Amino acid sequence: MHLGGLRTALFNYLLARRTGGQFILRIEDTDQVRTVPGAEQKLLDDLKWAGIEWHEGPDVGGPYGPYRQSDRLPLYTKHAQRLIDEGKAYRCFCSQEDLTNQSKLRHEKGEPTHYPGTCRSVSPEESEDRASKGESFVVRFRSSPTPVAVDDIVYQTFKKKTPEDDYIIIKSDGFPTYHFANVVDDKHMNITHVIRGAEWLVSTPKHVELYHAFGWEPPQFAHVGLLVDSASQKLSKRHGAIAELSTYQDRNTIPSALLNFLLLLGWSKDPSIKSDVLTMEGMIKNFSLKFTRGDIKVAFKKLDFFQNSALQRLRQTGNPEWPAFEREYYLRPITTHIQTLISAQQSNPPSSSPPKTNPRPSSPPPSSAPPSPANRIQFTASPERSIRETLAHVWTEELEKLPGDEEGWAEALEDTHLQERVKRATGYQVFKEKEGKPAAEMPGYKLLRWALVGGKPGGTVWKVMALLGKEETGRRLVVAGEVADEALREGVMGHGKVDEASV
Repeated sequence: MHLGGLRTALFNYLLARRTGGQFILRIEDTDQVRTVPGAEQKLLDDLKWAGIEWHEGPDVGGPYGPYRQSDRLPLYTKHAQRLIDEGKAYRCFCSQEDLTNQSKLRHEKGEPTHYPGTCRSVSPEESEDRASKGESFVVRFRSSPTPVAVDDIVYQTFKKKTPEDDYIIIKSDGFPTYHFANVVDDKHMNITHVIRGAEWLVSTPKHVELYHAFGWEPPQFAHVGLLVDSASQKLSKRHGAIAELSTYQDRNTIPSALLNFLLLLGWSKDPSIKSDVLTMEGMIKNFSLKFTRGDIKVAFKKLDFFQNSALQRLRQTGNPEWPAFEREYYLRPITTHIQTLISAQQSNPPSSSPPKTNPRPSSPPPSSAPPSPANRIQFTASPERSIRETLAHVWTEELEKLPGDEEGWAEALEDTHLQERVKRATGYQVFKEKEGKPAAEMPGYKLLRWALVGGKPGGTVWKVMALLGKEETGRRLVVAGEVADEALREGVMGHGKVDEASV
């Protein structure tokens, strides 16, 4: 799932909860070519992770099922036949080759290249006869000769300059198109509001035409602005991990923080609401259909603010499971990313290596994160300073069990075996503390930080090690050592620098 899809689901969910309605999960799988095995379950899992619960859907049932469009084909066929019988739709027997040639000829004449209505004049009798003999066909809607106006909550009245062509509603494989299935399903499921991305506004006249053809009242439409990057390009698959929900799950982003972040991307908060930080209950209570027009540039830095606020709320609740949760929050993404790194290292050794002296210290924000870990060494970096301060308060007992100062950890590092791990993990020839120098200037300090947290600046290394504990610290050094050994075996150690150190 992409962030834009989760935001759309959130808006619809909040409206249903705010008005006492039903939030329906419908699987739109009519495009069999693009259907991906396992995608449905992943969608359900993603929504559950986010805390967005549906009242009706493929797994829980409901009065308007089935909830997979591929299981509703007889309903679409029935309604398409009704339009054919009423002269509002017709079968088109043109082959793809015919359509291509027609488009080419019209283009050469300087005419619009859309479907010219070749089969509009085929009589009902001829159409039935050809279909009964097995000739392939699609069903096209007989569009209005004048443009249709759309009433939209965000954009008010929308009307295209030209009318629609006779678009397909039933494909040659018997499956409906997105436009037709959505209209039929929204009617039969008593959908009152449709909130979706603004890219669908241009297609909505087709939907309104279909509602009118059936004599149905259209639902209320609200088309919200698209999420775009700093260059005003829509966030999509080409942006890589930044647009994928799984990225934020792997980073242990708290679901409520992500939802709070997404809510404010395009939703106009009432001025009486002073704080941007809202719980789910607060989102439901204050939600309204007030959206800003136009696309929304995403500033991911704001997500860090909501993440820290969510962490503080969790800690302040006094939940006895909080310490275990925070340990999981801190360690799981590190383990995940390091294991990913090892796998990537084994299958595709990177061209860069651990730094000899000065690793690049900080990670880029999510908006500039590299699209793929290929040929880069990536580590999970330390949390923000405010989170570390929170950890210091919460884990007081844990900290007391560990060396409490730099000297204590320096002494612990005198262990020969541990020192060898450091040397091997960093590629540094001599690990030796120099007296009288600030910790950050000590030989091996930055290399040790690279091995533990990917080189990102923050609290002193001994505090990080105290948080991790001796066992986890040693484990990370072992893992970093294995990565370094692999690089040595491939002959890439000591050439170049770490390209990125990212969360």
